[in-house]
Amino acid sequence: MTQEEHEKYIRRCLSLITASILWLILLGISVASFRIYSAVQENDHNPQKEHLKHHHEEGKRLDRIILALEALKDKNTVKNE
Repeated sequence: MTQEEHEKYIRRCLSLITASILWLILLGISVASFRIYSAVQENDHNPQKEHLKHHHEEGKRLDRIILALEALKDKNTVKNE
């Protein structure tokens, strides 16, 4: 094997190794990007849904207060009669 053939063989091997490393880096970046995207989509913060949830909870609290006040009113009405 001549010196030129040997250098050509080494360049070819180094090119394959470099291409393989670059491919692995690209694959790693792709997997990391997919995981980040999935995490963001999973924990999607929706202010409108949160706002509606607060209104629903507040409505439940107000209903309990109204029932309690009506119960007190009924007790006071019975005592006054």
